[in-house]
Amino acid sequence: MFLELLGGGCQLPVGAYAESSGDNLDLDVFLSTAEGDAIFRGTESGPKTKPEDLAHSAYLQLLDQADTKLVNALAIPGI
Repeated sequence: MFLELLGGGCQLPVGAYAESSGDNLDLDVFLSTAEGDAIFRGTESGPKTKPEDLAHSAYLQLLDQADTKLVNALAIPGI
Protein backbone atom coordinates (compact mmCIF):
# COMPACT_ATOMS: atom_id res chain seq x y z
CA MET A 1 0.00 0.00 0.00
CA PHE A 2 2.79 2.44 0.93
CA LEU A 3 4.66 1.88 -2.35
CA GLU A 4 1.40 2.18 -4.27
CA LEU A 5 0.64 5.56 -2.66
CA LEU A 6 4.07 6.84 -3.70
CA GLY A 7 3.49 5.65 -7.26
CA GLY A 8 6.80 3.81 -7.04
CA GLY A 9 8.31 0.93 -8.89
CA CYS A 10 11.71 -0.66 -9.15
CA GLN A 11 13.47 2.67 -9.86
CA LEU A 12 12.33 4.43 -6.67
CA PRO A 13 14.50 4.09 -3.53
CA VAL A 14 11.69 3.39 -1.07
CA GLY A 15 11.12 0.85 1.65
CA ALA A 16 8.74 -0.13 4.40
CA TYR A 17 9.17 -2.52 7.33
CA ALA A 18 6.31 -3.57 9.58
CA GLU A 19 6.59 -5.37 12.90
CA SER A 20 3.74 -6.78 14.96
CA SER A 21 3.71 -5.86 18.64
CA GLY A 22 0.70 -7.25 20.50
CA ASP A 23 -2.41 -5.71 18.93
CA ASN A 24 -0.34 -2.98 17.27
CA LEU A 25 1.65 -2.71 14.08
CA ASP A 26 4.82 -0.61 13.94
CA LEU A 27 5.68 0.70 10.47
CA ASP A 28 9.04 2.22 9.52
CA VAL A 29 9.29 3.83 6.08
CA PHE A 30 12.10 5.23 3.95
CA LEU A 31 12.34 7.35 0.79
CA SER A 32 15.36 8.89 -0.91
CA THR A 33 16.47 10.45 -4.14
CA ALA A 34 18.08 8.11 -6.66
CA GLU A 35 21.46 9.63 -5.78
CA GLY A 36 20.88 9.20 -2.04
CA ASP A 37 21.59 12.87 -1.33
CA ALA A 38 18.20 13.38 0.34
CA ILE A 39 16.79 10.77 2.71
CA PHE A 40 13.41 10.82 4.44
CA ARG A 41 12.25 8.45 7.18
CA GLY A 42 9.02 8.01 9.07
CA THR A 43 7.49 5.81 11.75
CA GLU A 44 3.84 5.07 12.45
CA SER A 45 2.16 2.79 14.98
CA GLY A 46 -1.44 1.74 15.34
CA PRO A 47 -3.89 -1.15 15.45
CA LYS A 48 -2.91 -4.05 13.24
CA THR A 49 -6.53 -4.18 12.06
CA LYS A 50 -5.95 -0.94 10.09
CA PRO A 51 -2.71 -1.36 8.10
CA GLU A 52 -3.98 0.86 5.26
CA ASP A 53 -4.40 3.76 7.69
CA LEU A 54 -0.82 3.33 8.88
CA ALA A 55 0.47 3.24 5.31
CA HIS A 56 -1.45 6.41 4.45
CA SER A 57 -0.20 8.21 7.57
CA ALA A 58 3.39 7.21 6.78
CA TYR A 59 2.93 8.43 3.19
CA LEU A 60 1.71 11.83 4.43
CA GLN A 61 4.58 11.99 6.93
CA LEU A 62 7.14 11.58 4.14
CA LEU A 63 5.37 14.13 1.94
CA ASP A 64 5.64 16.65 4.77
CA GLN A 65 9.40 16.07 4.89
CA ALA A 66 10.15 15.86 1.17
CA ASP A 67 10.91 19.07 -0.66
CA THR A 68 8.93 20.18 -3.70
CA LYS A 69 11.74 19.26 -6.11
CA LEU A 70 11.80 15.65 -4.93
CA VAL A 71 8.02 15.34 -4.94
CA ASN A 72 7.84 16.69 -8.50
CA ALA A 73 10.65 14.41 -9.66
CA LEU A 74 8.84 11.38 -8.28
CA ALA A 75 5.52 12.55 -9.74
CA ILE A 76 3.74 11.61 -6.52
CA PRO A 77 -0.03 11.72 -7.09
CA GLY A 78 -2.16 14.15 -5.14
CA ILE A 79 0.34 17.00 -5.05
